[in-house]
Amino acid sequence: MSQLGVGTAPFGSLAPTDSDSSVRGGFEALYDAGLRYFDTAPFYGTTGVGPDLYVCAQDAVRAMVDHIATTYDLGREDAYLLSSLVVDLKISEIVDAGQYIVSALLPEAVFTR
Repeated sequence: MSQLGVGTAPFGSLAPTDSDSSVRGGFEALYDAGLRYFDTAPFYGTTGVGPDLYVCAQDAVRAMVDHIATTYDLGREDAYLLSSLVVDLKISEIVDAGQYIVSALLPEAVFTR
């Protein structure tokens, strides 16, 4: 897999003004340059891992707030408020040894470009 990748959401329904041929040309140029990792996920996820489910949820939300604040240039309070409205928390995994994985999933479609 390539060390670098590209998120493909801007080439899809998030950028309806781009023509199919311009998007195809962009992908061909990236592929010709050696890029082989194309991220098509419409969500950004953070996780919390550990033996305490509550702490795992807190860790996942804190990481998401950090991501939103830095990526979208929002204050931490605004990032937390946005998280409370649009982020889904899920128990992704429960391991036999009493370890939990909690995921916070942000639908990136809430941000317009």
